[in-house]
Amino acid sequence: MAERFDVMHVIRPAAGGMKNHLRALVRGTVARGHRVLVAGPADLVADMDGDGPAVCPVWIEPGYRPERWLVAVGRLARLARRHRVAVLHAHGGAGALVAGPAGRLAGVPAVIVTVHGSLCLGSGLRRRAAALAQRGVLRLTDRVITVADGLRAELLAQGLVRPDQVVTVHNGTAPPDGLSREAARAEIRRELGLGPDRSLVGTVARLAPQKGLEYLVRALARLKAREPRPVLVVVGDGPRRGELASEAGTLGVTAVFLGHRADVAWLLGAFDLFVLPSVTEGLPLVVLEAMAAGCPVVAARVGGVSEAVRDGATGWLVPPADPDALARAIDEALANPIRAQAYAAAARVRVRRRFTVDRMVEKTLAVYREALCARGFPELGIVF
Repeated sequence: MAERFDVMHVIRPAAGGMKNHLRALVRGTVARGHRVLVAGPADLVADMDGDGPAVCPVWIEPGYRPERWLVAVGRLARLARRHRVAVLHAHGGAGALVAGPAGRLAGVPAVIVTVHGSLCLGSGLRRRAAALAQRGVLRLTDRVITVADGLRAELLAQGLVRPDQVVTVHNGTAPPDGLSREAARAEIRRELGLGPDRSLVGTVARLAPQKGLEYLVRALARLKAREPRPVLVVVGDGPRRGELASEAGTLGVTAVFLGHRADVAWLLGAFDLFVLPSVTEGLPLVVLEAMAAGCPVVAARVGGVSEAVRDGATGWLVPPADPDALARAIDEALANPIRAQAYAAAARVRVRRRFTVDRMVEKTLAVYREALCARGFPELGIVF
């Protein structure tokens, strides 16, 4: 099969997992001979410079005001029409709100949306309004991709999509090259001024309420019998940084906040244990990255986490928002390093078999092809 078609990705301001997902998808799509364009905020697109985007328009944040939404829809429609893209692929709920109407207005053959996490968060009138808006725009798309089977089931239960419209394409990651966990552990301890006997419990997340980091701080405060006490290393930033640092100090938890770091793969290799205490998730890329780096994992059983981490086989899973259960799992992992490393080794094998970037890219391209064929566009250079 020979093929070539142009894809435009649409993404609102994003950091961490969604941006890394998009970067891997762009690189993989370009490597397979397609032209890729990205519509997003200037700083995000500039950060991706060199990954393959042929054009870098600036995203107009629609917000909640109708006139701003209309401006964003109009601008995206003009861009899609000007560049004659075959596929308009939006990421996240905000991207979908603009890309769905813009794609239909521009006559784009295939409009795709990837849902990375739960939609329609909140409560009351705002939740109902969000559900109505999402249902409307998702019905304008040809295919909806979810990054986990749990998300697919959630969208179907909410009535936001049709069963034949939605498909799961799991996130993928690449194992870090040449990573020595021993060297990384020694180096990070030198950087932080810690002795070799201090266990490092690390997490990587945006410091926002849905990440549940307060439960991790409270869990570590419960490990009073463990000496020396483990050190919490937090990678990332966000609105709750000050609050979390204050709570850690009050509870006597030694916590180091590193902010945003470019060497996340190296840090994951340096941690004794990676913990994800989120209260809501899709399939967090950082969990796959920790597994690929050979770092033992403790995580809350939310979203698609259990589709990657097998409790008692490749890591530990606990109920969300339960610091007692989280403390028990962390204590068990630190007290049994041989078991933890056995889980980590099994997790690396699982990632290499089930959650690779190549697999993610190929399955995404298959969704594009199926949507284009269903819409009857053989003239786009796709030859079967």
